[in-house]
This record gives sequence, structure tokens and C-alpha cells, in this order.
Amino acid sequence: MTDDTCRFIVFDFDNHEKGAERNDFANTDELWKEEVDSLRKICDINRIDALVERSRSGRGAHLWIFFQKPIEASLGGR
Repeated sequence: MTDDTCRFIVFDFDNHEKGAERNDFANTDELWKEEVDSLRKICDINRIDALVERSRSGRGAHLWIFFQKPIEASLGGR
């Protein structure tokens, strides 16, 4: 945003072709499903509402966390 704030953060979990994980840390198997579930459970434990959606490719997912009000963008990336 123009005022250096953000209203949400999103985590991207993917299953990429073998070899790509060296560049982008993505999985080459179905482990991403366990990672999404683990992060969702952490959110639940901490009473953080999170939305999970399947990636368009079907080989990954996104976990979204929306804030009640904008926060400093630098905090969203930590």
C-alpha cells in the first residue's frame, strides 16, 4: 500500500518439479499439505483466524491471515 501498511499476509505452499526447490524452497512431493496443516494448527492454538485455499494449479495452497486494521508492512514480513 502507498502508506507502507498491509491488511493481510499470505503463505504460499507449493509442489514444484524436482530441482526447483533449490531456488524457491518449494517441495517436490506432497509434504506441503502437512506444512499447511501445521501452520493452520499453530494459528488455531494462537486463536488466529486463517483461511486456506488450494492453488490454481492444484499442487499447493495459500494460507491467508487478514488483520482487523492495517499494520506496518515491515511487521507483516517478519
